[in-house]
Amino acid sequence: MNKFLLIAIALFSTSTFAAPVYKCKNASGQVIYQNQQCPEQAQMQEVEILTVNPSVIENAQKKLQEDLKAQAEIDAEQSAQSFKQRQLNAVEKNNTVGDTIAERTQNQTNYLQNKFNRNTDIKYKPVDY
Repeated sequence: MNKFLLIAIALFSTSTFAAPVYKCKNASGQVIYQNQQCPEQAQMQEVEILTVNPSVIENAQKKLQEDLKAQAEIDAEQSAQSFKQRQLNAVEKNNTVGDTIAERTQNQTNYLQNKFNRNTDIKYKPVDY
């Protein structure tokens, strides 16, 4: 936590004068950031601290907000297109089901008409009592 706090303070410092920061790694492998040189038994690396111009941060934040807004618009458009496609698929499925029902109804009608026509073609002989 202290490491991140030190780095954050160093990065966002607007001062033109900055003390050097050293990254020290001790024998157990623990990394420590400090403003003094490391002990001789530790590995040392000097960390370059960049000063940040506040206008650069402000411009980056504006750009980020614009990009987020544009992405939200793209996501909304894709969502609307997806919804329209699901509606079209549902209508198509409904039409297919309707066609199947109409086809079955027509087949039943044809069957019944054929059955009726066969029955009416039979000539009955009158029965004498």
